[in-house]
Amino acid sequence: MNNNKIKPKTNYFKTEKVAAILTIAILLTMSLIGNAFAKYISALDTNYIARVAYWGVGITNDSDLFENSYIGADNNSALTTVKGSNNAKVIAPGTSGITTFNLVFADNNAPEVAYRLSANISGTYNEVWAGYEPLEFSIDNNDWKSLDEFNTRLSTAISNTIYEPGQVIDRPITIYWRWPFNGDNVKDTELGLASSLGQNPTINLSVKLTAEQID
Repeated sequence: MNNNKIKPKTNYFKTEKVAAILTIAILLTMSLIGNAFAKYISALDTNYIARVAYWGVGITNDSDLFENSYIGADNNSALTTVKGSNNAKVIAPGTSGITTFNLVFADNNAPEVAYRLSANISGTYNEVWAGYEPLEFSIDNNDWKSLDEFNTRLSTAISNTIYEPGQVIDRPITIYWRWPFNGDNVKDTELGLASSLGQNPTINLSVKLTAEQID
C-alpha cells in the first residue's frame, strides 16, 4: 500500500481569475473616487486700465480792483485827478475801477468732466463809514448795484450754466466798481476829513471765483 499522498496541482486559471477580479475592483474604486471630486468650472480672466480724467482748469486775475492813482476822475481823461501818497491804494468820489477773471486750461486740454462756475464778492466798510456805503458795482458797466445786491447778481449770472465734458470756454468775468462823483457830498466830505485825521475809513473786498466738477 502506497501511503504517499498526491499533492493537488495548482489551479492557475483560478488564480488568474481572482487577479482579474481584483484589478477590475481597483479600477472601479479609483473611478468612483475620481468622480467624487469632479466639479463644474467656468472662468473669465480680465484686465482693466484707465487714466485719470483731465481737469487742468485754472483761474487768473489781471489786475487789482483798486489803484494808487486814477486818470480822468470826473470824466476828465487828460489828468490824473487822484493819487495816493506812498503808492497807497485809495478811493475817492469820482473814482472807478475794473478787474477781470479768466479761465485757463492746462495745455489747452478740455476738462473731461462736467463743471460749473461760482462767484462771490463780499466786503466790509469799517466803522468810520458809519453805515454809509457809496460804492456801486456792476458786471456790465451799466446795471449798478450796492455791494450786497451785486453779490446776488454776480452769483446768479455766473452759476446758472453747467459746462459739459470737452468744453473749453472763453468767458471773462469782469467786475466794475465806481464811487459816484455827485453822491452825498456831505458824507463824502466827512470821510475825506476823517482820512486826513488818521481815522482811516477803509473798505475790504474779497472776490472768490470757483470752477468745480459736478457729479
